[in-house]
Amino acid sequence: MLTLKTTLETNIFDGFNDLKLKTIPLGASTIPRKKLHLTCVSEARDFFALEHEWDELFARSGLDHQVFQSYAWLYHWHSVFVEGASQEEAPRLALVIGRVDGQLVMVWPLVERRSAGVRTIEWMGAPVSQYGDVILAQHRDQKRWFEAGLAFIKTQMKPDTLILNKVREDGQFARLSETSNFVRLATQQAPYLDLSHYENFEDFRAAYSKRTRKTRSRKRRRFMEKPAATAEILSECARAGEIALGTLAIKRQWFEGRNVVSRAFISTQFDAFMKRIVTAKNRSVHALVSAFSFDGQLVAGEIGFRHKSTYFSHVAAYDLNHARLSAGVLQFEDTIEHCIKCDIHTIDLLAPADPYKLEWATGTVRVDDVAIPLTAKGYVATVLRSGCVQTFMRKSARLLPDLLRGRIAGLVTKVL
Repeated sequence: MLTLKTTLETNIFDGFNDLKLKTIPLGASTIPRKKLHLTCVSEARDFFALEHEWDELFARSGLDHQVFQSYAWLYHWHSVFVEGASQEEAPRLALVIGRVDGQLVMVWPLVERRSAGVRTIEWMGAPVSQYGDVILAQHRDQKRWFEAGLAFIKTQMKPDTLILNKVREDGQFARLSETSNFVRLATQQAPYLDLSHYENFEDFRAAYSKRTRKTRSRKRRRFMEKPAATAEILSECARAGEIALGTLAIKRQWFEGRNVVSRAFISTQFDAFMKRIVTAKNRSVHALVSAFSFDGQLVAGEIGFRHKSTYFSHVAAYDLNHARLSAGVLQFEDTIEHCIKCDIHTIDLLAPADPYKLEWATGTVRVDDVAIPLTAKGYVATVLRSGCVQTFMRKSARLLPDLLRGRIAGLVTKVL
């Protein structure tokens, strides 16, 4: 077996680790048992035409964490972030579709972006999707199909680089890309809460100390004594949209108070997408919106989505002006109780592993940003997208005045 070794190193800032390309074993290719036909979908009408087949493949073979690769999710994303964006900012569809005997067996949900003369292939869904992955039919030829799809991207679509963010260690891409030449740009942990062994909510509460249970019960009573205090869990209605927008507003206040720059929250389409996705009855993604309010004021809210036996907590926030009420804790307890009643076995708190998430979590899953640079320009773009550079730019942005921070953050989002 021939082994090819390539190394990409950068010492842009002292103290940061070098980036290195993974060693690739190269062996003889194997002819698939049945021929795989690959095409690239770049037009919206062709993407829309895939809906029925995509849904069937997803129902048969979609993994628990792949809610962000469902047709419904990406249809709504396309409506807001492609159709609703300017021609200069909108990405171009670049899906790779695989068929065997005319049947859809593989989908790489991808887009192409052009910036500073660099053609980059990325997952569809940024900045709202929390995981990226390939959908593959359950079949013994999965690995051959995956490798053929990756080769098609490299040799037929010919981008300068592939930058694939938020790849779970237990996903299809991570499982099948052992022989791929990639750079790991950044690594995070996604905390999760395992509910599978709880019969009911009281069993869950029993895992906490008697003192903690009493404290939370007391705070819940005090909150419900507030004027017009309400606790809500809603889906696919106008009120869900109102709560979603209120939750995003509270989260932005939280970011601003801590001088945190978030790529997702900078996006002008983020609010429009969330309102659309939580109210959509057609092409539903099973959104769940929960809230604690009193006197007509939202003090804690959460936006999440269910797929199979997993609930994804996408955005959660509480009003810092009412932090002493612990409304965020009480609201999340309601989410847990609802999940147990609905036979949901896992609450995915998503990356990053913030301290407040780890207080609830029973475990974590590694999530990587990876890249496959293919040209000299692609190598440069890969370096700029590395974790060390992004961390430096985010920390630097915190030192800027508010007006400049917003402008610089928008520029960073376009570049990175």
